[in-house]
Amino acid sequence: TNLATTMPTLQLKMGKDVTSEESLAGMTSLSRFLDEQMNQPHVPSAPYVGMSAFAHKGGIHVAAVLKNEDTYQHIDPTVVGNQRRVLISELSGRGNIMSKVEEFGMLGQGDKNPKG
Repeated sequence: TNLATTMPTLQLKMGKDVTSEESLAGMTSLSRFLDEQMNQPHVPSAPYVGMSAFAHKGGIHVAAVLKNEDTYQHIDPTVVGNQRRVLISELSGRGNIMSKVEEFGMLGQGDKNPKG
């Protein structure tokens, strides 16, 4: 356990005032900076600050997250400076694909939205 896990847990889950919201929002970038300075790899599965902490790839799972983030995310990832990632895999459904299409701006104004 390190401070990148302990501080958000204390503040967001236990209601303890351990740091400012601005400092908490810089937790992911600070964690990655420290890993780089200490010449150690960043752990993708690290709680809160890892690249995979808010990654979603299963079709039904992604569909639920796209409709209501609270269904599979215990916090808003931006609170700790991270972001939600939707992955494409053999488990992907239409929601995964459409999320990527929208992310890359591939739907033109005249295109039909195949979601509905």
